[in-house]
Amino acid sequence: MTRKYFLAIAGIIIAGIVGFGTYQWWLNRQLSPAWTAVPIHSLLVVEADNPLNVVSNWEKEETWKPIQSLPYFQTLLSRLNSLQKYPESKEILLNKKILMSLHVTTRNDFDYVFYIPLSEREKTSTQKLIQQFRANTEFRTDTRIFGDHKITDITDRSSRQSFSFIFTDDLLIGSYTSFLVEDVIRKLNEGTVSRDTQWNTWNKSATVSKGPLQVYVNLSATPRLAQLFTNSSSDAGILSTLGLFTNLELAQEKNSINLKGNTHLSSQNNKINYLSMFEGQEAQPVSCLSMIPNQTAILYHWTFSKPQAYFKKHYQYDSLYHSSAHPKYFSWIANEMALAIVETTTGNQPDRLLCVRTNDVSNAAKQLKEVSIQYDEGNGHPPYQEKYKGATIHQIYKPEFPSSVFGNEVNGFSQCFYTIINQYVVFGNSVQSLKNLLDIRETGDVWSQSAIKRNLFKSEQSAHFTIQIDVSHAWSLFYQKAAPHWQQIMQQYSSSLKDFEHLTIQFHSEHKNTFETEITAHYRSKPIASSVANTFFVSWKATADTLLKMPPVLVRSHIDRSREVLLQDAANRLYLVNQSGQILWRKWMESPIQSEIYQIDYLKNNKLQYLFTTYHQLFIVDRNGAPVSPFPVKVPAPTGLHTLSLIDYDGNLEYRFLVSDMLGNLYMYDKSGAILEGWNPLHTGYRLECAPQHIRIHDKDYFVVLQANGKLTLLNRRGQVYTGFPVDLKARTESRFLVETGLSPEETTIIIVTKEGEIIHTDLTGKITNRKQLYHTSGNNVFRMCIEPRQKDWVIARIDNRTIAILDKEGQSLFETTGNISDNIQIQYYNFGAGLRLVAITNPVAKNTTLYTLNGTVIGKGPIHTSNTIAAVYVDAYDKLLVYHTSDKQIQALSAKIK
Repeated sequence: MTRKYFLAIAGIIIAGIVGFGTYQWWLNRQLSPAWTAVPIHSLLVVEADNPLNVVSNWEKEETWKPIQSLPYFQTLLSRLNSLQKYPESKEILLNKKILMSLHVTTRNDFDYVFYIPLSEREKTSTQKLIQQFRANTEFRTDTRIFGDHKITDITDRSSRQSFSFIFTDDLLIGSYTSFLVEDVIRKLNEGTVSRDTQWNTWNKSATVSKGPLQVYVNLSATPRLAQLFTNSSSDAGILSTLGLFTNLELAQEKNSINLKGNTHLSSQNNKINYLSMFEGQEAQPVSCLSMIPNQTAILYHWTFSKPQAYFKKHYQYDSLYHSSAHPKYFSWIANEMALAIVETTTGNQPDRLLCVRTNDVSNAAKQLKEVSIQYDEGNGHPPYQEKYKGATIHQIYKPEFPSSVFGNEVNGFSQCFYTIINQYVVFGNSVQSLKNLLDIRETGDVWSQSAIKRNLFKSEQSAHFTIQIDVSHAWSLFYQKAAPHWQQIMQQYSSSLKDFEHLTIQFHSEHKNTFETEITAHYRSKPIASSVANTFFVSWKATADTLLKMPPVLVRSHIDRSREVLLQDAANRLYLVNQSGQILWRKWMESPIQSEIYQIDYLKNNKLQYLFTTYHQLFIVDRNGAPVSPFPVKVPAPTGLHTLSLIDYDGNLEYRFLVSDMLGNLYMYDKSGAILEGWNPLHTGYRLECAPQHIRIHDKDYFVVLQANGKLTLLNRRGQVYTGFPVDLKARTESRFLVETGLSPEETTIIIVTKEGEIIHTDLTGKITNRKQLYHTSGNNVFRMCIEPRQKDWVIARIDNRTIAILDKEGQSLFETTGNISDNIQIQYYNFGAGLRLVAITNPVAKNTTLYTLNGTVIGKGPIHTSNTIAAVYVDAYDKLLVYHTSDKQIQALSAKIK
C-alpha cells in the first residue's frame, strides 16, 4: 500500500536528472536506508528521511501544482486515505530513513526496490498488518520460498497489483516487481551484496549535508537509464563518463526544484572522467549570449582559463573513449565555447551552432582558411565562400570537423560552415543556420536580449560546464527521440510538464576529484490559470475614418522595436498604429496597395522605411508616412501592378526591387529607382501566381518564377532563363511555392502543390524529382499549400463546399472543420516553434476568422468577427498569442494565454 509515497519522491528526482517523462512513477513508489543490501547494478538510489512528511511538505509548494493536475496525484490521495484503515502501515514509514533503488525491468520500464528498516516492535506491527491483509477479502496473500528466503506476495484483487517482500537483517525489502526481489535474493546468496559495495562506499564519501531527501546516481549506468526513454543507450552522451557518481540533496524554492551536491571523479591515475579536464582551470563568465538564438532548445557551455591544457586532457579523453585523436590545436582559442542546438520548424535535423571565443580574430581567420584550402584540395572541391550581411561564410569540406578539433561531444556537423562574428568563430551545420543567426542578431531575437535567459546564468560563481534546456523548444527533439510509451506520456501531460520551463545543470570544480553540481528545474513563475487559458482579451482598439479594406500588417518601430500596425481603408488612406492602439498618422495614397509591404533600411542608418506598390507606382515611405526620394517611381506597365519582391544579394542593404504586372511582365529597379537592363520589362507571357523568390547558391543567383498557368521559370540576375526551364507542370496552382535550399542546384528543391492535389518537387536543373497525387474525398476538392510567414514550414488545405481538411506534408489529415465554405476562403498557417502551430481560417462571406491548433482545438471561444485575414505573433516569454484583426472601421489587438 506504500508504493505511491515512494513514487512521489522518486519521480521528482528522475525528472530533475533526466528531464522528462518520469512523472508516471513519481506518485507510485517509496524507499528507506539499508546501504549494504543495495545491488551493485542499481541505476540510482534515493534516501528519504520520513518520506510521508516530505510528500506532505511538497504539497504546500508552488512547484507541486503541475503535479496536482496529473491523475497520479489523485491516485496518491486515494491511497493516502485508504492507509488510514491500517495504522500499522503508517507507523512503519514514520520517523525513519527509507531507501529505494532503481532498476530496469523492461525495455521501456523500470521499478524500485524498497529497503525499510524495522525495529522489533515494528516487526510485530508488520506481522499484524500481514494478518489484516490475509483477513481482507479484497487482497490475496501468498508465500513462497526462493533461495532460502520466504517471499510474501500481497495482491490487490481488483487491480491485480502485487507487492512482494522479504525480511532479512532487520529489513523489509520489497518491490511491486517480484523478480527484483528475487534478484536481491540472488545477490544475497552469491555474497555480492556486502558492506564493501560501491553504494555503501559512495554513501560514506558523500559530501552534501544530510537533508530530508538525497539522491545518488551511478553515472556509468546512465546509458541504461537513457535507453529506458529513448531505446538508445547512445543518448546518454557524455553523462556516462562525467565521473563515478553524483550525490545530490533536494531543495524546494519558490519557483524551482533544486538538486545540489557533488559529482565525484575516479581517483585512479589511468581513469579519465569527462570533468577531469576542468581540474586546474578557473571558470569564466558567460559572454556568448548574443550568439544564442531564442529558438535554442539545448545549450552546452564550457569555460576554461588554460585552453591548451584543457584540450590536451580532452584529446586524451577522446582517445580513450572515442578512439579519435585531434589533429591540431588552434592557438587562437580563448576561454569559452558554446554549442546551441536550435529548434527548427521543418521537422528536419535541428540547426547546430558552435561558438568558439577567440583571442586573435586575424589568426583564427588565417588558420581556418588554411584548413579550408587543405580540405578543398584533398576532396577536389572548389572553395565555397559567400558574403551575407557583412559576414563571409566559408565551408570546410570535412564531415564532423568541429568534433575532430573541439571534442567528440561537439557532433552533428555532417556539413561544416563557419563565419566570424565579433570575437567568435561560429560553426554551423548548414549555410542557412549561419544566415539565420545573422538575421536574428539584427532583430535582437537572442538570449542577451531576453531577461529570462539572462537570469538563468546569474549565480555567485561561474561554472565550468553548463547544460541549459528550454523545455518548450526542446520538446519536439525529446519527443522524436522518446520511445512510443513515453511519447504517449508526453502527449497526455504536456501542459503540466511544460510548466517547468527550463532545466539547468551546472558543474564547477571544487576540490581534486570533486565538482560542485547543481540541477535546477525552473517553474513557470505565473502559471496560466484554466479560466483564462486559450481565451482572447482585447488589448487595444482603434477606429479608422472609413471601412478598412487591407489586412493588418505588422511592422517594427526602429525607435524602440515595439510592434506597430499598417492599415489602409476604402478611401486609400494609409494608417500607422502604435502598440497602444494610437493612430500615429494617416496618409492618402493614389490607389490601394497591391503588394506585400516590406520594412527596409534604405538609408543604412538603422531607421526603417516601408516598401510597397500601388496600382502603378513603387513607393518607399518613412515612419512618418513621407515619401523617400526618389520614390515614388511610376512603373511603365500597361496594366495594374501585381507582385513585389525585395532582393538584397549580399545582405549589405544595396536593394533591388522586382515588380510584376497583371500580364506577367517583370520590372527590376535598383536603389536609385533606375530600371535595370534585361528587366525593362522581361515578358513571361502570363500572370504570376505569387511574387518571384530570390535564392543564392555558391554566389550564384536564381529567381524562381511561378505563373498561374502552371509554368515554372528560373532566371539569372540578367533576366536570362536557365537551361532546363521553363518547366510545364501541366497543372494550375492556387498558392505559393516553397524552396528548400541545398548546396547545389541538384540539392535544392522547389515544392509546389497544385490545385488538383499533386505535390511536385523539382530541382534547379529543371528535373522533376517527385510527383505525388493526394487523395480526393470528392469531385470538387481544391488543394492549397499553406506556408508559414518565415517560409520554413507548410501544411496543405483540402477544400470543398462543406469541409476544410488540414493535411501534413505527406497528405495525412491533421483535422477537419465543416460549414458553408465560400470559394474565396482564406487559410493562414503559423508555426511559432515550441510546439505551437496554428491555422487561421477566414470566411469573407460570414466575416469571421477561427483559429485552430493542429489537433483541431479552437483557440478562443469561437470565431473572431473580421473583415480580412489576420496577423498573429507569439510572445514566447509570456506564453501569449497576439492577434490583430480588422472589423469594418475598427482594428483590434487581441491577446490569449496559450496553454
